[in-house]
Amino acid sequence: MKAGSSTAVDGLPAPPSRAARFKPVALILALAWLARLAFILKMPDSARSFDVNAWSTVADVLATGGNPYQATVFLNYPPFWLQLIFLIAKMSGMLSIEFFRCLQFVLIFFESAAILLTLRLIRRMAPAARAATLVVVGLALNPIAILQVCQHCNFDVIVAFWLLLFLLSLLRYNRTKDFADWLCATLFLGLGILTKTVPLILVPLLAGGFRQATHRIRFLGITLLLGPVSVGLSIIYVLAPADVITKVIEYRSRSGYFGLSGLCHLAGLDGAAFVCNLAFYALLLAVLVFSAIFFWRRQSIGDRETVLWAALLLAGIPALGPGYAPQYIYWFMPLLVAAFAGFRGNFRLVLAAFGVIAACTYVVEYALMGAYGMFLPKILALENPNLAIALVPLITRIQKPAGETLASLPLFAAYLALLTSGVRVLFQSLKPAEAKASARDPYRC
Repeated sequence: MKAGSSTAVDGLPAPPSRAARFKPVALILALAWLARLAFILKMPDSARSFDVNAWSTVADVLATGGNPYQATVFLNYPPFWLQLIFLIAKMSGMLSIEFFRCLQFVLIFFESAAILLTLRLIRRMAPAARAATLVVVGLALNPIAILQVCQHCNFDVIVAFWLLLFLLSLLRYNRTKDFADWLCATLFLGLGILTKTVPLILVPLLAGGFRQATHRIRFLGITLLLGPVSVGLSIIYVLAPADVITKVIEYRSRSGYFGLSGLCHLAGLDGAAFVCNLAFYALLLAVLVFSAIFFWRRQSIGDRETVLWAALLLAGIPALGPGYAPQYIYWFMPLLVAAFAGFRGNFRLVLAAFGVIAACTYVVEYALMGAYGMFLPKILALENPNLAIALVPLITRIQKPAGETLASLPLFAAYLALLTSGVRVLFQSLKPAEAKASARDPYRC
């Protein structure tokens, strides 16, 4: 028998060979890299977001021995991204490649890893799904993903990378009850929190394992979860206490141009936005408490329900939160692709509609809004300057808070549909398992 071949056993179909498993992976990565290379070659160098210039400024401050948390207003996160900027700047110098290009390549590297992890997640939670096709459409050739890593160049794809590792470890623990897997989940979630603090909202998903763990494992889990961000923040805090408090701990995304805050501003009811923000925090706290109690009592739920639960928690932040930024979508976009594989029926239509509306919105925003790179007038300026000039009135209107709010209304509506439909489908899916548990234990409450 040739190496790498496989045979059927007891009438069962033979497992795929290593070459057969590697072929779709290579094809997915090749399509993703070709799409991003084509984008990079087509776009003018000036089609880059405000954040790209911010990271370049941070790199310059580091090169002169300064503290970017003190000298700039661009770092509103724990120090993991600062360390990566330092490494990217060093790579740029060693390879004699522009910082922007090195930044793109590093983000594409993390995205490639996230794509492979999404493929693995789909195969674990829905073995019968066409995982390769879903990943190609949902991530590899998705214009949102391409714009995020090639034009916007923020680091939210790295958050997705850690969260995918977290969920894969958590699902493995739910199946094996091996606390090594649970501890891996706490570590990966802790590294996500070190990258950007938003993964904190997924801590309740660990409650089931925490309940079953011994005191020593609980201590180790808490250390792995909160140790990285505690050490990282403490180091930068002692160097610039006031700046870390105001720029990191008290940081909130810009409001007034998306969703409820944008509509309130559009209606001249900015005071109502404050009330909406308080209501959001109250709702978020209630949801997190409910999630912690639910996972503490149930200890674990199905794979697809766990993934959807995490996706809805993360999606609720940009949809209903006091601040919004378009790059936040990468926190949960791979999870929505996995959820599409795991669920059937009308919810798939909701997911597909959300993906189409989001893609169209992002293409318009990144084509016309200066903060995101504004690629369309920059391309036209090289090919048809008169047409580029004709776009100026539209660009002026759409970049105002009212214009951004109106342009993103379809996306906001899609977010609301995603959340409401997702919550309904999630709990409908959990009812049969709850009924079985109640049948086994008549005293269960």
